[in-house]
Amino acid sequence: MVKYATPRIMAIDLDKDAITKLKEDGFNLYKGTYGYRYETEKNATVECFPNHKLQLLHEMEIAIVDLSTHSTGPQTIHVGKSQQAEREALISPYGQNYFDPTFLAAKSHQDSLQSVLDSGGVVIVFASPKREEKYYTATYENDSRERESSFEICNYEFINENIYINECLFGKEVYPDEKADRNREMASSISAGCNDISYECTFYLGDQDISLFKNKAGKTVGFLRVKDVKGKLCLMFVLPQFSDKYRVLKNLFTNVIPDLNPDLFPDFAKNNWMNDDEYLFPEEKALLSEKALVEMEYKDKLAGYEKQVGDVRRKYAFLSNILSVEGFDDYLVDNVETTLNYIGYENVVNMDTDKERKGNKREDLQIREKDRLSIIEVKGLKSIPSENDCREVQKYVTRALRSEDRPPIVHGIFIANHKRILPPLERDNPAFTQPQIEDALGERYTLVSTWELFQATRLLQEGILSFNDIDLALHTPGLFRAIPPSATSIGKIEALYQDTVACVILAAEHINKGDELIIKSGNEYFKQTVNEMRVDDKPVKTAQRGDKVSIKMNQPIRKSAQIYLK
Repeated sequence: MVKYATPRIMAIDLDKDAITKLKEDGFNLYKGTYGYRYETEKNATVECFPNHKLQLLHEMEIAIVDLSTHSTGPQTIHVGKSQQAEREALISPYGQNYFDPTFLAAKSHQDSLQSVLDSGGVVIVFASPKREEKYYTATYENDSRERESSFEICNYEFINENIYINECLFGKEVYPDEKADRNREMASSISAGCNDISYECTFYLGDQDISLFKNKAGKTVGFLRVKDVKGKLCLMFVLPQFSDKYRVLKNLFTNVIPDLNPDLFPDFAKNNWMNDDEYLFPEEKALLSEKALVEMEYKDKLAGYEKQVGDVRRKYAFLSNILSVEGFDDYLVDNVETTLNYIGYENVVNMDTDKERKGNKREDLQIREKDRLSIIEVKGLKSIPSENDCREVQKYVTRALRSEDRPPIVHGIFIANHKRILPPLERDNPAFTQPQIEDALGERYTLVSTWELFQATRLLQEGILSFNDIDLALHTPGLFRAIPPSATSIGKIEALYQDTVACVILAAEHINKGDELIIKSGNEYFKQTVNEMRVDDKPVKTAQRGDKVSIKMNQPIRKSAQIYLK
């Protein structure tokens, strides 16, 4: 069972005995491998494949890498796999009887291992001699091998850190570095209980390296690299070989690393016993009790707010639904119906449930009023509406005009949830082409996207628009816009100072001090009066088209905000 949930530890090519014992101690250990070497056919060019297993390496807090492992798999492997006609493949060339994918796998995952270190984690390396492996690739076209090439990878390319190797030689005499008491103490703590130690290479030290172990000649055979990355302490231990790696890792986890970084191993942090209840001072206990009470109250309040947020989302789910749901069933129609009722229409009729419905297929919705009948067709589309989609509503309007008991005004409205798979801001806006808009103007019907209808409803909620504003826009032929036709863009924001002073080249005919503006900034909508306005840095009461005008906003906005004169 996992006793210590944190830190999460990946052991790469560590011996089975050490892994078993560390898991038995309760450490949260994951087993990984760079793969194993396998034999191939000597008298043929064989296409080869890696066999590493390093899932979730980038999510670990600690990674252990044993470079001494030389595991070998089954004697001959050549498994057929799905192959593209044109591809670049790894091969074992004619005359070579093995393929070793380990160095290649290590290099391909070096960024993941580096992220463990640079995110405030620990990398522990059991060093081996420097070795290189030559890899061969072939380019296949139509299953015919066209070109071959090769490249070399060193076994120390497993991480994006420079490990400065001095010389590769084997030795058995390893001693803690005596240069500094802290270095000696740390090395002694790491190797405590370990008698069989050997080294296979010596190292030069970089500016961030601390020598821990030396050989008889005084050359470093193990060191600690300490880095500060964005305020996080990052540790990399490069150690000699120990026959009992379990003992070394247990020493690191329970003694050495908790002393350097208590947050990684809180259960083994130095003097952690001082937090036990038996050693607390009375005033400290009282404060901790108050703290626990505040935390409980906070959790209760947070749960209350989360419930309220959930309630609000459920209450207005119909608005989210008109942006996301499909149109092949009645669900989109039902949510558009609810939206129209919310806006303020009193007699919205769903024609699928209308008891008076007779004859052929009818439009989806009607808004029935004393002097006006609104014919509404609704569609959910994966792409933009076609010309036939837009004009279909006019067919139903023509049919309604033949009715003798119709009101004097019949108006068609086509509502489309276009490109419904994409977020609304990534869709084509407007949803309709210019010829479609011109047809709607000529034939006197209105084209509406659910995104514009959503925004209009948001403006209604903010008190910026009224029912009459939206009603007028829905019954004005052409393209429906959330911002009413009576509002004019004052121009694109050219510069923004302190997030509240917007500078534009005025596109409206004129603007006066005291005029009312509508501002849309992201998903924020608000209106304000022009209280302060300057042209060429001089206060003015009126600005004319083409003036470089700066207007003070009541609240911060984005440079991409849209400003309209109401």
